[in-house]
Amino acid sequence: MSVATTKASFSKLKIIKNYLRNTMTQTRSCSLAMIPTEKKIGEQFWLCNQS
Repeated sequence: MSVATTKASFSKLKIIKNYLRNTMTQTRSCSLAMIPTEKKIGEQFWLCNQS
């Protein structure tokens, strides 16, 4: 992969991320905020059930 290809890929990624950030609804925002919390709860549940 050349430097130009890499720069073009990052440029497209930046455009996509900006689009998603600007079109994010409240529901999606809340859902994304819950992901770390649910992961932590899942890990705690898994650890408790290993004994």
